[in-house]
Amino acid sequence: MRVLHEWPVSDQDVEVPRTVASLSSVKARIAAGASWTIMGYGAQQVIRLGSNLVLTRLLVPEAFGLMTLATIFIAGLEMLSDVGVGTSIIQSKSGDDPRFLDTAWTIQIIRGFVLLFAGLIVAWPAARFYSEPRLLPLMAANCVGIAIRGFTPTRIHSLNRKVLLGRLTVLEFTCQVLTTGITVCAAWAMRSVWSLVIGYVAGDIARVTLSYLMLPGHRHRLHLNREAAREIARVGQWILLSSAVTFAAGNLDRLAMGRMLSVRELGIYGIAANLVGSLVTVGRVVGSRVFFPILAETIRDAPEKLYSRLRKARVLWAVPTCAGLCVFAVFGDWIVHVLYPHAFQDAGWMLRILAAGSIMAVLNQTTGVVWPSLGEFRTITILMVVQVATMLAAMLIGNRLYGTVGFVVGYASVELLVYPVQAALIARRKLWQPEVDLPVLAASAIVIALGAILRWR
Repeated sequence: MRVLHEWPVSDQDVEVPRTVASLSSVKARIAAGASWTIMGYGAQQVIRLGSNLVLTRLLVPEAFGLMTLATIFIAGLEMLSDVGVGTSIIQSKSGDDPRFLDTAWTIQIIRGFVLLFAGLIVAWPAARFYSEPRLLPLMAANCVGIAIRGFTPTRIHSLNRKVLLGRLTVLEFTCQVLTTGITVCAAWAMRSVWSLVIGYVAGDIARVTLSYLMLPGHRHRLHLNREAAREIARVGQWILLSSAVTFAAGNLDRLAMGRMLSVRELGIYGIAANLVGSLVTVGRVVGSRVFFPILAETIRDAPEKLYSRLRKARVLWAVPTCAGLCVFAVFGDWIVHVLYPHAFQDAGWMLRILAAGSIMAVLNQTTGVVWPSLGEFRTITILMVVQVATMLAAMLIGNRLYGTVGFVVGYASVELLVYPVQAALIARRKLWQPEVDLPVLAASAIVIALGAILRWR
């Protein structure tokens, strides 16, 4: 990749656009962006898996359950206050304007401190709700990370806008290595859930600091431009609502499990969910960092090519991801048996169920990437509301009928129920692509069925 060598050392405003010429074609930028993202994120997942294997031998399942609840509430605060800074920079025609970037950065810092105080207020009732007094200090400590992340430079979004992901990938890999090392060392010394908190906050400090040191781009100053703030607010009003329901859709399973089941079961479930997430999120990251900006650019400059580019993007995203999920769906319990200690073995059957359900989730996500590209944040919100309502009903009914197994099955079935709604909405845009969805679903079903038959023999 020549991009790394062509990036300048200095952080002058004029330097980043100069790199675009070397990757002017859409195909070249997709190939480069996807390559960097897959390599970088894949390497991060290997490190994360390795650290997870070590940490499960140093900490008890309850520690993972407590940290899951603490981080979910922090993530919820962030998503419930998402003003759409990153999306605005990527989508807006003013996304390279220094005044726009300074305004976005200033809003981000203000938001960080507001969330810090909001998190401290929420910590006590959250601990009472789950009858877990240990949550209070854990959440309070994690709130510090929110304020730290507010100082992250907009250079990250600017590079994402141009699909120039080389240094960004190196940055995130470096942060992952530092965070993992600190977390494992702390767990070795403390054998406490607090080691996870230390790693969490250390990772935030590392990412913000290295963003200024490693990434080229605009040098910020505190500034609020009225026109730029108004444009961010226009995007943010829908991002805010869609982020709220997206948070609920992505974390309702853990929130509900923390209330209906034990913290220990939540910790074991988290292992299975993280294994599935490590695979699904690779495609999601490629979609948000590569396909979203490319499709947004296509809509601005060549809308007649949207269908064909979306189809290519979906195939590149869905086929390898679903192939990996099929492996988890067939051999998930064996994988957990080999990798994890006895206390976490129940994650095996959970992994198989979650992986099978996530195949439909991947197809929904590959279609859903078009909505932010079109600026259809209202549609995103509608879909998320449907998903949250369906998920809550499925989990409650499943848990009532079959306990933990029913809970997991109910959660895994949600995307199948949501698919017809999204298909109907996307068909109105003449962008529904059954030529992608049906073959992927059929092939996945055949592989999983054959795997089940062979295991029974």
